[in-house]
Amino acid sequence: MAFYADSKEAVETFYREVLLKNNVPLLYEQKPTGDDAYFAVFFEDPDRIKLEVVYAPSYCDPKDWTNQFTDDFDPYNT
Repeated sequence: MAFYADSKEAVETFYREVLLKNNVPLLYEQKPTGDDAYFAVFFEDPDRIKLEVVYAPSYCDPKDWTNQFTDDFDPYNT
């Protein structure tokens, strides 16, 4: 499950103020990582559900998706 942040700084602040202060173990890298397009920190909740706090400003913009497949399938028109 991903929680979206407004900036890379917000991801860093969450990491410092919540994860580090509460000794929450991280998954993968031991700090937030990424670039201007995708910057995240990964961890698990007590039930081992993978969680992520992420800054990805273009993630929901279809122009930036690598898959540009056009789907013209209509299940009601066969």
